[in-house]
Amino acid sequence: MNEGQRLFECFVGNGKAPDGLLQKYAAACASLSIGRDELVERLVAADADLAAVEMVRRRRDPRNGLTVRALLLLSLAEARPDCAEAFLLQSPSALRGWSVLMAAPLLAAYRWVKGTLLLWWHAR
Repeated sequence: MNEGQRLFECFVGNGKAPDGLLQKYAAACASLSIGRDELVERLVAADADLAAVEMVRRRRDPRNGLTVRALLLLSLAEARPDCAEAFLLQSPSALRGWSVLMAAPLLAAYRWVKGTLLLWWHAR
């Protein structure tokens, strides 16, 4: 699977990334001189949860390759009108907001453990 597509699935949504977005991502990586990252390549090849690993790596090193790639793709996707629904609530409700707020610490703890284990497994 393509690195840009996998980043899109993990950080923006489960659908297929628009082709123009993936082309702009590749061009931006080239123009910003973002080189290869073997760990990111192994994670993409293993179809791992990149969001969980990025959460752990960001805490340890804010300028790591995965975080830089994720921020680049998110900034490119956020500017596109065809990706806007991934960043906006379609029908906001107080009940959904409170339930998401109450579940956030549990989800963060789950992602931290999952990311730590994935990082340990693939970084060795």
